[in-house]
Amino acid sequence: MRNWMKWLAPMIGFAMLMALPARQSRADDTPAPVTAKVIVTVLDGSGKPVSGAQVRLLTRAKPAKTPDDTGDSGQGQARPKPTSVAHGVTVSDGTVSFPNIAEGHYGVVARAKGVGRGMARVSVMGSSDVTVSVTLGSKPAGTPNSPNSPNPPPDSK
Repeated sequence: MRNWMKWLAPMIGFAMLMALPARQSRADDTPAPVTAKVIVTVLDGSGKPVSGAQVRLLTRAKPAKTPDDTGDSGQGQARPKPTSVAHGVTVSDGTVSFPNIAEGHYGVVARAKGVGRGMARVSVMGSSDVTVSVTLGSKPAGTPNSPNSPNPPPDSK
């Protein structure tokens, strides 16, 4: 009986040692998140590149659901504020690159002093680089106080 016990303890210890590396390797099996590069080109109203424009890549945080949420009525819930994912300044050719951007839908906001502001939307799907252009200028059509707005401001006399 003693001989049998002499071999059992080392065998159990060996089995436990062999199981340990298998557990550690499972944590490394998680796939890396898919990311891509977003390349933004900022242009002025005449189509020329704008150097030195401030550019931000934004995403909206998802609102937290509460137990009393009964549906998407849109009443009583504030829209989530945009969150800046990346920011940069355009170089002489009017571009700025944002590497390692996760899959999703983003807003791009650009502005340059003396030129104006502009915005665009971009979607990152997979690991392919994505390019987007933003044209700066005065307020886009349809915004309040714009001459092209469906409700232009009243003429002051």
